[in-house]
Amino acid sequence: VSTQSTGCYLRCTRNSGKNSKPLQAQAIKKFSDCHLVRVGQINSDRFVAVAQESSISLLLIGEQGSLTIHTFIDTEDTCSSLIFCTGMLLTATKKFYKVDPVNQTLYHFLDPNDNSLAFYAYAAVQRGVLPIGLVHLYDTEEVLLCYREMGVFVNREGKRSRAHDIQWGRTPIT
Repeated sequence: VSTQSTGCYLRCTRNSGKNSKPLQAQAIKKFSDCHLVRVGQINSDRFVAVAQESSISLLLIGEQGSLTIHTFIDTEDTCSSLIFCTGMLLTATKKFYKVDPVNQTLYHFLDPNDNSLAFYAYAAVQRGVLPIGLVHLYDTEEVLLCYREMGVFVNREGKRSRAHDIQWGRTPIT
């Protein structure tokens, strides 16, 4: 992936077993200032997720590798992380969100009924504790929510999955 002021250029690979073939690079002229690009699946559809300064666009990958704009979502803030995780797309801005491509909306990812996450859900932004990344743990189906000072494990519903936070000695690079 390369970004230029005129737009994003994507080179995709079609996975067809051992005969994977690169597809033609495509210029996506409606996009500029792309800083994160991810490829993943939601339900039976394959997408390219493109994060720009204050939005996320989902491009549907067609049968022949063609890209069609499917969803455009305003995030209000810059995305620091974007991952596909077991049939869903998660992003980090000032908070962690789950992206709904059907309704073109963002939903708070942290469960508001989980009292152990109240600080992260409500007070963290006011105290300058902002998300810096997301890590999907495939073996346990957990997501590690990374903040500058600490990490929190949650399940795919946004509920705490481990009793203790991780405290890092240094800010992680995601």
